[in-house]
Amino acid sequence: MRTTLVFSLIGFAFFNATANDKNLKQMGTQITGDFNGDRIDETAKLVKLHDNTLELPDFNETWEIQFSNKKLSSLQIEAHEPQLIKEGDLLKKGRTLFSVVSQPPTGCSLDYWVYGLLDDKWSRLASEIVPGGCSLSNQKISKLISVEGTSVYFYADPKSGNSGKKGGRKLLKLN
Repeated sequence: MRTTLVFSLIGFAFFNATANDKNLKQMGTQITGDFNGDRIDETAKLVKLHDNTLELPDFNETWEIQFSNKKLSSLQIEAHEPQLIKEGDLLKKGRTLFSVVSQPPTGCSLDYWVYGLLDDKWSRLASEIVPGGCSLSNQKISKLISVEGTSVYFYADPKSGNSGKKGGRKLLKLN
């Protein structure tokens, strides 16, 4: 009886968290998405190539974003403990965009870069610095990018709400 109750509570907590978090974006060192528009999901994962953390001036590490579809070229970045965020098909071209979020060890900010595959090449579509980012939860970080109508907004201040008209800066205009 006691075991059943514990598993029931765990199941209830998981179900509630999943139901409440259905609007959260996939975030971590590995994400899935249709990055090349072939209607087949690929996996993107972060792999550390070189630890530069003892080297000046930026203390970043060399990372590579590798894809399960070997036809997609890998992408090298310099970042400190980066995370990937699946942004979805923001450009409405059938391709999943993703962001890389990194918190430099030398300050309380976040580097936020949005990438997409355009003309078979990886392109950095946007680059932002989020002041005060060290105090943000993953849930708040995943809400920094928002689509409204035909525009993509970035919220440097996540306390500004979910409206691009209230504190968001337009990043991209969609076709």
